[in-house]
Amino acid sequence: MAYMEFEETQQGQRERREFWNGGDGLTLIRQWRREGASLERIAFHIGVSERTLAKWRSANPAMEAAIKQTDELVNAMVENALLKRALGYDKVDVTEELVEGQLLVTKRQTVPVPPDVKAALSWLYSRRSDRWRAQQAPLDATAEEVAQAKEVLVTIAKAAGEALRGDPSDGESGPASA
Repeated sequence: MAYMEFEETQQGQRERREFWNGGDGLTLIRQWRREGASLERIAFHIGVSERTLAKWRSANPAMEAAIKQTDELVNAMVENALLKRALGYDKVDVTEELVEGQLLVTKRQTVPVPPDVKAALSWLYSRRSDRWRAQQAPLDATAEEVAQAKEVLVTIAKAAGEALRGDPSDGESGPASA
């Protein structure tokens, strides 16, 4: 059974071709391809043979583009847009005015679009999560290494406290008293 039903007349075949080669039909085809549907499956959903689908593809560049739009292509397009936004870019603003009945470009101006911090963080979270996640995976350490680290921290804390009180325990004199 086809995804949408059309009459099995010449008029119905024409309507089928027009629908699947137009806006909503192509949107559905793009979605099916992003989900990984094969050409055989798409032909089944449309209600035509694979040969008919091939003919439509060769006659309609928009259908060919829709079929080529796989999930990997869409992911790449989104990644490129995210990277562009994260790094910033220049855009050209064009001002057009109606002059003597004709629409003319009166001004072109290059405007910098600054980098977007949220886009940069999104990129880094997904690409370098080992460095940029808020909660990072704990380091693998043995109990002995943890005990040594605690010992070092305790020593540092004692030395800092003694330095603040001015009573060193190593025999050196503290701050000069008057």
